[in-house]
Amino acid sequence: MLDVNDSIGLRLGLITAEALRLARAAWAAMLGYVAALVAIGMVGDQWTDVVGANFAFSVVSTIAGFALTIALLRQGGLTGTTGGFGTYFGLSILSVLGIALGLVALVILGLVLFVRWAPAYGFALGDRVGVTEGLRLAWERSSGHFAPLAIALLLPVGANLAAVTIYTLASDAAGLIPLPVSAIANLVMSVAGAAITAIGIAAYALLRDRTEEIADIFA
Repeated sequence: MLDVNDSIGLRLGLITAEALRLARAAWAAMLGYVAALVAIGMVGDQWTDVVGANFAFSVVSTIAGFALTIALLRQGGLTGTTGGFGTYFGLSILSVLGIALGLVALVILGLVLFVRWAPAYGFALGDRVGVTEGLRLAWERSSGHFAPLAIALLLPVGANLAAVTIYTLASDAAGLIPLPVSAIANLVMSVAGAAITAIGIAAYALLRDRTEEIADIFA
């Protein structure tokens, strides 16, 4: 559990350790997520139909993201049953829209929403409370924990931004990217995406209300 009275370093260590535990527990899903996104990303980079490539990547990344989230929750021992794909998809749309609007209105607001909503997938799917309640619980429970969460997310987010920069600089006039560059950039972004997902579920694991779970143990 995360305690606001503990140091930022201690809470950061707890989040990192839990994310690594979850990644080890769901290692096959982590590898599958990375492999799927690298494959579709590389195909899309050589696809002259940009709209079609983006659509295909969105479909694959959404399905792979759902599968990874469910695996982290179940194989990580956080829940036996989870919410469905509709909840995941709805949460993806609403959270991305909210963060995008926050970035447009005020960059800091968008960054705060990204960090504070990181555990939302865990609450929405793990506690099966739905989209808006998942976002509310994530915001409520992450209060006072912005700094350790932000630092935990800093490395994968930074790696993702670096890969996007490589994309921009390496693409030609037609938007195509050399295969070696495409492979490296897609690998970095995919690993970063898997890490961000694991950190979000780790935050959920450390912030969820375990009162009923503990009561059941001593019942």
